Amino acid sequence: MARRNRSKKETLEIAWDIAMNSMTRKINFNSTESVVFIETANREFRDIDREDWWREAERIFSTRPSISYQNLAEEAAALVINKKMNVDYLTVYLGGDT
Repeated sequence: MARRNRSKKETLEIAWDIAMNSMTRKINFNSTESVVFIETANREFRDIDREDWWREAERIFSTRPSISYQNLAEEAAALVINKKMNVDYLTVYLGGDT
């Protein structure tokens, strides 16, 4: 979706919709995680708290207001999941139709 001059609230709402409604939701790991760790991270992703995600998205948007909706959705989700899992290397991929 092309960025237009939308308000911060509109931008975050669109990014939240992408994060929650993407057909493909994948967490990228390195090769050292246990099965339990991977399952827990995926559960955290499925159950991501809107307020936690929103806080991270606002911080990202405040420093990079021209970020794409997709990147905002992925980066905010990754930050929340990394905090929940007490790591700093997980990345999130969102794809497919929303």
